[in-house]
Order: sequence, then C-alpha cells, then structure tokens
Amino acid sequence: FFYYERVVLYGYDLSIHHEFENIANIKLDQATLKDIERLYHDKLNTDVTSIELDLWKDKISRKLWKGFVCKNGDEIVAQAFYSIEDIFFGGTKWVVLKLPMNSAYGFKLFTRPDYRGKKLGMAITSFRLNSAKKEGIQKFFTVIYSNNAVSRHNEEKIGGFLVGSIIF
Repeated sequence: FFYYERVVLYGYDLSIHHEFENIANIKLDQATLKDIERLYHDKLNTDVTSIELDLWKDKISRKLWKGFVCKNGDEIVAQAFYSIEDIFFGGTKWVVLKLPMNSAYGFKLFTRPDYRGKKLGMAITSFRLNSAKKEGIQKFFTVIYSNNAVSRHNEEKIGGFLVGSIIF
C-alpha cells in the first residue's frame, strides 16, 4: 500500500494592486503576538496548532513570518500569514522548500465557519498580497491540496495562477 498527497502551487502577480471590498464592521490589520496567542488557543481554529506556539512567536518576532487578521470588534474571525523564508506543507510527511529572493509563501488562511461566505478570505488575501508588495516582495506563492476545490476556485478568483503541482 502506497499513500501520497498532491498539492498545487499558485502564484500571484504583485505588479498589480489587488482590490477588495470593505466589509461592514470588519477591520483588517497586521497580527500581533497577542493575536497569535489568541488564535493558538481558539478551539475552532486547529489549523494554527499544527505549528508550536514558540515557533510562531520566534518567526513573527524575527519578521520571517507576517500575520494578518480580520476582526469584528475584538473577535478574530479570519487570518492569513506569509513566510519570506521557505515554503512548507505537510500531511503524512513535511516538505520544506527554500524560497527565491524577494519571494513569499502564503499559508494558514482560515475563516471561522460562522463568517464564511462573506468574502473575508478574498479580502484578507488581497490585503496580504498588497502588504507583501509594499515590503518589496516580487513573487508570491500559495500551496493548496489538489482536492480542495473551494480553495482552488477562490485562489483563481482573486488572481492566483497555477504554477505546478507537487506529489509527496
């Protein structure tokens, strides 16, 4: 018996400004270390806990990872991150790839279930892309599991283009 996973790699053109709708009562902002701790202990958001909290704090503090949040009042309702260090993803195995200079890898995009369908994913992705561009990033990539049709559709709708796939 042999088990493998396939992910697809998407790229973004950062030479353009990515537009997004302002959503009533939702504030987009850069994530603080306090936000990271809150996300880590949020029982609905198991996506963040796949990485140790100390690693989150280290990478964010050293500015190797940048985080972004959507807040409704004090509640964090969506998140997105990017790394300027490497591309990493996992399943039965972890894969880590070094990024080219002036590139970034977007990861851990998550919207709370009760806020889905309100275009928060599109807004925070566009906000993340525009922030990366302001930081001098020239190439931006994301990785999505090949069977995640919703995420693939959303990436393409925001302007992501298929770069290739990786089987591991």
